[in-house]
Amino acid sequence: YRIRYAPHPHAGRGWCIYPSYDWTHGICDSLEHIDYSICTLEFESRREPYYWILWALELYRPNVYEMSRLNLEATVLSKRRLIALVDEKNVRGWDDCR
Repeated sequence: YRIRYAPHPHAGRGWCIYPSYDWTHGICDSLEHIDYSICTLEFESRREPYYWILWALELYRPNVYEMSRLNLEATVLSKRRLIALVDEKNVRGWDDCR
């Protein structure tokens, strides 16, 4: 768990303790009935806690696959760069097909 004494954007000051990614990732995938959880290779070592928490809570276990990062030429995939394009009005919004 992480403890952060700051207001949450949605919950306000009602919470200061947040579960870490290792716990929430598997639980959310299970509750949303995700068939395949596809992650990049840096999460390969996190597969054991992913499955352990689902086993401990007797929840559905999605299939997990790790893959290397996909790099496409002449295509912006970085969230930071996409946000800049939208904020600077270079595109109309997130649904701009360019």
